[in-house]
Amino acid sequence: MKEEGGRLTIGDWMRLAMLALRGLTNREKGVGFSGKMLNCHRCLLFDKVKKKCGEEGVGCGCYMPFKIALGGNCWADEQGVEEAEVGWKNFGRTTGQ
Repeated sequence: MKEEGGRLTIGDWMRLAMLALRGLTNREKGVGFSGKMLNCHRCLLFDKVKKKCGEEGVGCGCYMPFKIALGGNCWADEQGVEEAEVGWKNFGRTTGQ
């Protein structure tokens, strides 16, 4: 899971379990998936090869197809980043909140 090659801690496992439970109970997880992924591809932070948000300490580092499918929102929008062409809000899609 961690790119650094370290092992997952108990806290990491707990966060994964909570994210999975949230995904199971999220009834809107299929709504807007394609639009949100399209917005990720338009975002300057998005790594199109790895399909991850951000690089080198900027962005959440999440694999976005999983994050979106499990009901996650855009890291840049949650952090209040106001740069043009960064985040979902700048491309006319809602964050699902």
